Amino acid sequence: EKTHYHCCDGCCHDEIPGDSQEMSILQRLRGAFENALSVLGSAWFFILLGVGISAALSSFFQMESIIHFVDENSFVSTTVAALVGFPIHSDLFSALPILNLLLDISTATALSFSLATMSISIPSMVLLSRILRPTILLLYALSLLLLSIGIGWLLLLL
Repeated sequence: EKTHYHCCDGCCHDEIPGDSQEMSILQRLRGAFENALSVLGSAWFFILLGVGISAALSSFFQMESIIHFVDENSFVSTTVAALVGFPIHSDLFSALPILNLLLDISTATALSFSLATMSISIPSMVLLSRILRPTILLLYALSLLLLSIGIGWLLLLL
C-alpha cells in the first residue's frame, strides 16, 4: 500500500491509506486556507521588501540614464538587468512597463531582466528555504541567475 502524508502547521504526518477519501470538501478547504495563511505569515515581510525594492528602483533611477547606460554597455547592461531583476518580486503585469522600455533599447537586456525577475525573487527564496537546504537553494538561485545572464549574452552574440 502507498503511504500518504498530510501536512499542516509545517509538520507532515503519515496518513492511513483511505483517510484522504474521507475528508469533506469543507475540511480540505479549511486545511488549504490554514496552509496559505501559514505561508503568508512567514513570507509577508519579504514580499513587501521585494515590492519595495522594485518601487525604489523605478522611482530613483531616471529612465534617460538607464537608456544611455544600456546603449553604451550591452554585455554589462544585460548582466546588471539580471542582477537588478533578481531580488524583485514581480509578475508579468508589474514588470511589463519596464520590459516595454527595455525592449525598445535592447532585446537581450529585456530578456535577461524578465527571466531573472520572473524566475527567482527574495520572497520565492524565503518560501523555498522552508523545503530546501541552504546549499541547494544557493545552487538553485545561482543557476537561474547565471542562465538569465547567459541567455541574454547569447542573444547579444546572435
